[in-house]
Amino acid sequence: MFIAIYAVLFSLTTEAVLGVRLEQKDLSLTKEKGKTIHISCEVTGLNTDYVHWYQKKDGEEALKRILFGPALYLVAGVWALAGNLGLPHEAVLGVSLEQIDLSMTKDERKSVYISCKVTELSSGNYVHWYQKKDGEALTRILYVKSGSSPVHDANYKDAKEFSVRMQADNYDLKIANLKKSHSAVYYCASWAGSHSDNKYSQKLEIHRHRDGLRPRISNLVISAHVFITECHTVGEKVFGSGTRLYVTEKKKKSPTVSVFPVSKEANGTHVLLCHAKDMFPELVKFIWQDKNGGIVKSSEGGDELLEQSGDQEGGKTSMLIVDKSKVTSYRYTCIVRHENGEERAVIENGFFGLSRRLYLFSVTYVILLVKNVMYFCTVLVLLYKRNSTSMEVLRGKAR
Repeated sequence: MFIAIYAVLFSLTTEAVLGVRLEQKDLSLTKEKGKTIHISCEVTGLNTDYVHWYQKKDGEEALKRILFGPALYLVAGVWALAGNLGLPHEAVLGVSLEQIDLSMTKDERKSVYISCKVTELSSGNYVHWYQKKDGEALTRILYVKSGSSPVHDANYKDAKEFSVRMQADNYDLKIANLKKSHSAVYYCASWAGSHSDNKYSQKLEIHRHRDGLRPRISNLVISAHVFITECHTVGEKVFGSGTRLYVTEKKKKSPTVSVFPVSKEANGTHVLLCHAKDMFPELVKFIWQDKNGGIVKSSEGGDELLEQSGDQEGGKTSMLIVDKSKVTSYRYTCIVRHENGEERAVIENGFFGLSRRLYLFSVTYVILLVKNVMYFCTVLVLLYKRNSTSMEVLRGKAR
């Protein structure tokens, strides 16, 4: 599974981060399961702000904060934060942001509204809009609060090309005259109120480097160990799931979806694949439903979900590993959500699947049998007519 992890700088007083720079030199890192990894972030010009680490799993809803730390811990040198990918995230009480559009495809010179529904927004709090282009850092465009005009970020030179339409709980980003350069992922975000969460597990380790003149480096250490401490936070920036905007003349096309079993593992589990291909845009979201209509989530009920971002055919695949306790009888529906609509495919096993296959086999057999009988009768009629004609010819010659 692909996991993107970002180091982000946020100020609790203002959003101005002039003079501060964050650099993550590693484009990607590959490690085996159970190993420890150090993800580096070099921070320069840091004063009293916080460095936050966010995680974005491929195919999941939104950026989620893992942990954060204030500048006062960065005395000199290396700052290492240790956490576990399997730990629960901080509970965000109050504000929630919903971006219902997975992607949007528009022609150049058209207008677009990228929706963001914000609920439980505290009085006086702002809604922020960010842009994320491939291979570039997350960049804020503007921020706005109810009843006021948007404030465009001075660090983003094209910020004036964007505005906000506010209707009830919606803070929709508007781009009036689309250009190719507007193609990107857009996130809305807002600060959550102060809270504490003693269920969140993390461990803070501070390592000092001998050379105090070196740039400060914040390293995220993802470990296989679980650390239990109490985490008190002073606020968290909560993100929407993001909407990818495509500015192109290419027409939208729905995916072709197929689902099939792949293998039976040695531990008794079954592997099911759901494959989506031939679509544009290529961005899709997979959802698995069980026979009762419930959403299947990874590690719940023994099932496990994995997602492959792409293959040689330009398609995308979701893998469901069915727990051995369910392999004798199951029925799963793979739902593929796309900008152009929703496609479904069903796979089943056990009594109901066997009954259906037997029924189809019986119907096919009956159709073939009827076809053979009709062919046989037709041949008999033709032979009878042929014999009758031959007999009449012979009688005529005999006379």
